Amino acid sequence: MSAESDRLYNLLPVIYRLRDAEQGEPLRALLSIINGELANVEADIAGLYENWFIESSDEWVVPYIGDLLGVRGLNTIQTSAFSQRAYVGNTLFYRRRKGTAYVLAILAGSRGRVLRTAPDDPIHQPPAPLQYQPRLARH
Repeated sequence: MSAESDRLYNLLPVIYRLRDAEQGEPLRALLSIINGELANVEADIAGLYENWFIESSDEWVVPYIGDLLGVRGLNTIQTSAFSQRAYVGNTLFYRRRKGTAYVLAILAGSRGRVLRTAPDDPIHQPPAPLQYQPRLARH
């Protein structure tokens, strides 16, 4: 028997291993079967741990994470060409930074695209959020 299949058996006290050897090692055979199932459970737990995060989760988990976040408009039809991971990941990004000036600027459109206008044209400048609390404190 290999050391991996004897992992549980080696945890037993020596007295039980000696008695098991006298009887033809039925306990070792039982524990090797249980050890195989233990390896399956450990692999399943490792997979579940990977599914906690949107970046490393399996594709079937993405709609469930989106449902937990309250994401609307998720497509329930599974296709291999399209993943909803980016949509759910962006929603998670916005929820983590809810109410911050950075997210307001992204949603207003001032980040990520450049407007081609005249440099002195005030109408076509990208919007920028202002914080009014410091302005109100001065008056």
